[in-house]
Amino acid sequence: MTLGIGRNSLKEAGFTLIEVLAAFAVLLSGLTLVAAAFTRHLAAVQLLEDSLDAGRWADQRLIQETLRRELNVQRAHEDLLPAGVASELTFRSSRPDQDPLKELVIEEGTAQVSWVRRSQQRSTQLTTGFVASAGGKNSS
Repeated sequence: MTLGIGRNSLKEAGFTLIEVLAAFAVLLSGLTLVAAAFTRHLAAVQLLEDSLDAGRWADQRLIQETLRRELNVQRAHEDLLPAGVASELTFRSSRPDQDPLKELVIEEGTAQVSWVRRSQQRSTQLTTGFVASAGGKNSS
């Protein structure tokens, strides 16, 4: 683009078609990259939210089951989880070899929560343990 004084200078004022198309291509590629990054960011945020929810459900299951076992009460109700979410809870007891009196029992509980998001199976697992006396009372 050139500006000048004279009769032919007005014909040369402005951008050529190739310059306009090149600028449009650069602008369009930049917008495409921003949109792709935004989409990936939203997917990562959703995965993080799902993982935090699953961790809360697993933690709640472990606390409820630990209290139920310590207080020797029956389970009053089933867990209310959203559709498409499954959970599994396991407990195991062991006696440590280092206990000379053989009075300690170690209870270990594991809760696993699984869910499906956009045809992908996801899961989180939480494990906790506590020391109980041979009589079943918590000593820690």
